[in-house]
Amino acid sequence: LAYLAAHGGDGGTAFWTFATAVSLDGFAYAFASVVLITYMSTLASTDHAASQFGLLTSLCAFPGSMLAGFSGFAIERTGFTWFFVWTSLIGLPVALLAIYVWAKVGISDEVPQPVAAH
Repeated sequence: LAYLAAHGGDGGTAFWTFATAVSLDGFAYAFASVVLITYMSTLASTDHAASQFGLLTSLCAFPGSMLAGFSGFAIERTGFTWFFVWTSLIGLPVALLAIYVWAKVGISDEVPQPVAAH
Protein backbone atom coordinates (compact mmCIF):
# COMPACT_ATOMS: atom_id res chain seq x y z
CA LEU A 1 0.00 0.00 0.00
CA ALA A 2 2.93 2.33 0.63
CA TYR A 3 4.17 1.73 -2.91
CA LEU A 4 0.68 2.35 -4.25
CA ALA A 5 0.41 5.58 -2.25
CA ALA A 6 3.73 6.75 -3.67
CA HIS A 7 3.21 5.63 -7.30
CA GLY A 8 -0.54 5.06 -7.64
CA GLY A 9 -1.36 8.05 -9.82
CA ASP A 10 0.72 7.04 -12.83
CA GLY A 11 -1.75 8.47 -15.31
CA GLY A 12 -4.20 5.58 -15.06
CA THR A 13 -1.62 2.93 -15.95
CA ALA A 14 -1.32 1.60 -12.42
CA PHE A 15 -4.21 -0.87 -12.59
CA TRP A 16 -2.02 -3.94 -12.03
CA THR A 17 -0.18 -2.21 -9.20
CA PHE A 18 -3.52 -1.48 -7.58
CA ALA A 19 -4.82 -5.02 -8.21
CA THR A 20 -1.65 -6.56 -6.76
CA ALA A 21 -1.70 -4.31 -3.68
CA VAL A 22 -5.37 -5.01 -2.96
CA SER A 23 -4.90 -8.75 -3.57
CA LEU A 24 -1.90 -8.98 -1.23
CA ASP A 25 -3.73 -6.97 1.42
CA GLY A 26 -6.81 -9.19 1.15
CA PHE A 27 -4.71 -12.37 1.30
CA ALA A 28 -2.80 -11.14 4.37
CA TYR A 29 -6.05 -10.19 6.13
CA ALA A 30 -7.67 -13.55 5.33
CA PHE A 31 -4.56 -15.48 6.40
CA ALA A 32 -4.36 -13.59 9.70
CA SER A 33 -8.08 -14.19 10.29
CA VAL A 34 -7.70 -17.94 9.77
CA VAL A 35 -4.75 -18.07 12.16
CA LEU A 36 -6.64 -16.04 14.78
CA ILE A 37 -9.77 -18.21 14.50
CA THR A 38 -7.70 -21.39 14.72
CA TYR A 39 -5.86 -20.15 17.80
CA MET A 40 -9.02 -18.90 19.51
CA SER A 41 -10.72 -22.22 18.80
CA THR A 42 -8.09 -23.91 20.95
CA LEU A 43 -8.86 -21.51 23.80
CA ALA A 44 -12.63 -21.93 23.77
CA SER A 45 -14.38 -24.67 25.70
CA THR A 46 -16.57 -26.92 23.55
CA ASP A 47 -19.49 -26.35 25.95
CA HIS A 48 -19.48 -22.57 25.46
CA ALA A 49 -17.62 -22.21 22.16
CA ALA A 50 -19.97 -19.68 20.52
CA SER A 51 -20.10 -17.21 23.41
CA GLN A 52 -16.38 -17.53 24.20
CA PHE A 53 -15.46 -17.13 20.55
CA GLY A 54 -17.65 -14.02 20.27
CA LEU A 55 -16.11 -12.52 23.39
CA LEU A 56 -12.54 -13.26 22.30
CA THR A 57 -13.18 -11.88 18.81
CA SER A 58 -14.57 -8.67 20.27
CA LEU A 59 -11.66 -8.32 22.67
CA CYS A 60 -9.17 -8.80 19.82
CA ALA A 61 -10.91 -6.22 17.62
CA PHE A 62 -11.37 -3.59 20.34
CA PRO A 63 -7.80 -2.16 20.50
CA GLY A 64 -7.63 -1.81 16.72
CA SER A 65 -11.00 -0.08 16.65
CA MET A 66 -9.89 2.39 19.31
CA LEU A 67 -6.61 3.18 17.53
CA ALA A 68 -8.23 3.47 14.09
CA GLY A 69 -9.87 6.72 15.10
CA PHE A 70 -6.47 8.37 15.45
CA SER A 71 -5.10 7.22 12.08
CA GLY A 72 -6.28 10.41 10.40
CA PHE A 73 -4.03 12.48 12.66
CA ALA A 74 -1.05 10.25 11.80
CA ILE A 75 -1.79 10.48 8.07
CA GLU A 76 -2.08 14.25 8.31
CA ARG A 77 1.38 14.49 9.90
CA THR A 78 3.23 11.84 7.84
CA GLY A 79 1.31 11.40 4.58
CA PHE A 80 -0.12 8.14 3.27
CA THR A 81 3.18 6.63 2.10
CA TRP A 82 4.96 6.88 5.45
CA PHE A 83 1.78 5.97 7.32
CA PHE A 84 1.66 2.65 5.45
CA VAL A 85 5.38 2.08 5.98
CA TRP A 86 5.07 2.65 9.74
CA THR A 87 1.94 0.52 10.10
CA SER A 88 3.58 -2.35 8.20
CA LEU A 89 6.52 -2.24 10.63
CA ILE A 90 4.09 -2.89 13.51
CA GLY A 91 3.98 -6.52 12.39
CA LEU A 92 7.75 -6.99 12.65
CA PRO A 93 7.86 -7.77 16.42
CA VAL A 94 5.03 -10.28 15.98
CA ALA A 95 6.85 -11.98 13.10
CA LEU A 96 10.08 -12.14 15.12
CA LEU A 97 8.19 -13.59 18.09
CA ALA A 98 6.57 -16.21 15.85
CA ILE A 99 9.99 -17.21 14.46
CA TYR A 100 11.40 -17.42 17.99
CA VAL A 101 8.50 -19.61 19.21
CA TRP A 102 8.78 -21.78 16.10
CA ALA A 103 12.49 -22.31 16.79
CA LYS A 104 11.90 -23.13 20.47
CA VAL A 105 8.69 -25.19 20.27
CA GLY A 106 8.54 -26.32 16.67
CA ILE A 107 5.59 -26.31 14.34
CA SER A 108 3.35 -27.93 16.95
CA ASP A 109 3.47 -28.38 20.70
CA GLU A 110 2.02 -31.89 20.46
CA VAL A 111 4.26 -34.75 21.53
CA PRO A 112 5.14 -36.93 18.54
CA GLN A 113 3.86 -40.50 18.80
CA PRO A 114 6.58 -43.16 18.77
CA VAL A 115 6.60 -45.44 15.75
CA ALA A 116 6.09 -49.10 16.66
CA ALA A 117 8.81 -51.46 15.51
CA HIS A 118 7.66 -54.34 13.28
